[in-house]
Amino acid sequence: PRMNVGLLPKRDRKVLKRSQKRPFSTHRAWFGSRPSGIDALFREGAKANSDKDAFTLMDGTIVSDPTALPICSVCDETGLLSACDGIVALHPDEATGDIVDCAVARRTPFVVVPCCVFSRLFPDRVKPSDGKTLVSTYLDLIDWLVAKDPSIRVTRLPFDGANLAVWSAFARP
Repeated sequence: PRMNVGLLPKRDRKVLKRSQKRPFSTHRAWFGSRPSGIDALFREGAKANSDKDAFTLMDGTIVSDPTALPICSVCDETGLLSACDGIVALHPDEATGDIVDCAVARRTPFVVVPCCVFSRLFPDRVKPSDGKTLVSTYLDLIDWLVAKDPSIRVTRLPFDGANLAVWSAFARP
């Protein structure tokens, strides 16, 4: 896998950094818990180091355990989420509902571009329109996410495929 997967191009990162009044940074982490059976080298952005048991993350940190990428959780002692100004999740798979729930509970601005529905993994997800029918399509998933808070909006992105961004900036008092 390419080491720049998921990163903005260098020119765009510079423009974004210059437009911010506060310093801008990103942090890769698992949301909620680390799933079992993952390919840590690919999913966690690590590459093999000269020491066969060590890996280098994209930020240059060398770790001896490829499963050492931090867990992003409300209960996390690092306070990662409490220091967050926003949550961005692109193609978050099974974490989609938890990410929106966390953002709504903490009133943290977020944008999620969901993709897969995983109706068999989440039989408790039901359509908000009737409260009985299983969420089984992409548009059902969008409706289910939007129903979590009245401030949540949907924006269509200018590309084909799963191109609906679910977001909220949550009005600040």
